[in-house]
Amino acid sequence: MNHPGTLPDSVTTATIRGVSLVKTFFATFPSVGEGLAYINDQLGTSYQHNHKSRWERGERDPGRNARAVMLHRVLPDVLKSHGRATDADIEAALDKLL
Repeated sequence: MNHPGTLPDSVTTATIRGVSLVKTFFATFPSVGEGLAYINDQLGTSYQHNHKSRWERGERDPGRNARAVMLHRVLPDVLKSHGRATDADIEAALDKLL
């Protein structure tokens, strides 16, 4: 899986704290549909818009694989923004997640 180069400006260190992985992940896409398409492409699933809403409200758990896709996309930039890891450290950590 490939992760993006940077989080969007709307997702800063201040906004990452206290928000869910789901919200942070979807903030990296121009639309919810594109975020769901990314997950579906990575996992061969067919998640729809109602899944995102249920995940955000805590009514349904995204599941291990969907969480791994979300983490793989956002975690590198979160760690880099805090200066806590090198690219090699991040790749090694992500490889262990999957």
